[in-house]
Amino acid sequence: MLTALLVAASLQGGGFDIPGGYHWDGMGRTAFFLDDLTGDGVAEIGTSAFCADSNGVNSGAVYVCDGRTGARLRRHVGPGCKVRLGEAGATVGDLDLDGYLDYAAGARFAAFAGPASGSVWVWSGFSGATLLRIDGRAAGEQFGHALCGPGDIDGDGVPDLLVGLPAARSGQGEARIHSGADGRLLRAHTGIYTAGALGAAVAPCGDVDADGRPDYAVGLPGAMHDLGLVRIYSGAGGTLAEWTGDVGGGRFGAVLAAAGDCDGDGFSELLVGQPGAGAIQLWSPRLDQMLRRHALPPSLAGRGLGTAAAGAGDVDGDGFADYLLGLPGEWRGFHFLAPGGPVLVVSGATGLLLGRIQPTGPDDAFGHALAGGVDLNGDGRPDFLIGAPAWGDLLVNAPGALCVRYSR
Repeated sequence: MLTALLVAASLQGGGFDIPGGYHWDGMGRTAFFLDDLTGDGVAEIGTSAFCADSNGVNSGAVYVCDGRTGARLRRHVGPGCKVRLGEAGATVGDLDLDGYLDYAAGARFAAFAGPASGSVWVWSGFSGATLLRIDGRAAGEQFGHALCGPGDIDGDGVPDLLVGLPAARSGQGEARIHSGADGRLLRAHTGIYTAGALGAAVAPCGDVDADGRPDYAVGLPGAMHDLGLVRIYSGAGGTLAEWTGDVGGGRFGAVLAAAGDCDGDGFSELLVGQPGAGAIQLWSPRLDQMLRRHALPPSLAGRGLGTAAAGAGDVDGDGFADYLLGLPGEWRGFHFLAPGGPVLVVSGATGLLLGRIQPTGPDDAFGHALAGGVDLNGDGRPDFLIGAPAWGDLLVNAPGALCVRYSR
């Protein structure tokens, strides 16, 4: 239990906020680090405003910003009204082999293959040029709901893409691997559970079985009446492991995030969210077992634990990866239901709370998106990106923001 929530020391040591432009832009929906593009020795940062009206109502936008100042360097806008570009976004590896990380974002309501068929765009990290646009194949499947870069699955030397579409096949869901070289479909995993929502979350796992191909995780949070499942798939083909939730209605697998190497075995661990239970678990794909489970006391239920997590880098300098857990509160659409709390910084080695990063406000959805592990201010410590897509005054101007926070 994370019972030290209210007494742990603060870990924030300054930073800045990058707000959206207009009321309910949803800025801060995603958070990711890119390479240094300006030549100042500081990594740049990516985020999105998935409800921005840049090209029509809720067309969405993805931004690249200066990691030192927060100044906007680049913007990509959705192709039309209500496509919501930027609900999912991440770096996906160096697809054009120019030495810079590239990045991708999904617009699950894009309609190139029918209403809500969905699309994913991939852009050059260096220039911002479009490298790929991959479209869903049928109306309503919402291709691009989740995405990540699992690594080079097909062995051609180019990283590939893993895209989740949990609405496909009448809610059974699907996850597809697409070539990073040309976008062609390499592999598809289809759900078998009614409303199982396979592909609601996806994450890289590294080479769990040491066969030279990267492996990956896919969540099925609706399986078995919302008990939830996670499957670990081999990059070479087949299933390596299947994990089942332990709480009815917990929706185990709704959130997946690589934590980094928390136990020193040379392999990354995986954070698995159970938002329906207000909990999150740390699993070892290499050992095929759960290492620990985090939950809050009943008095703090409803804060949103299990809805956001990310690796933090080695915050305490012990040689093991640590991780971030978000408490963004509870939202339903644009309606705020329960207050959020601080972002928790947790020791990967022990599971103990290292500290907390204070929220901008209880109703800002602070911690809805998280990223860590990159030093932005040059002090040798990993810093954090924290999305707060409801940042601001809910009644007047709440454009959302990406919050950059330095560890101290």
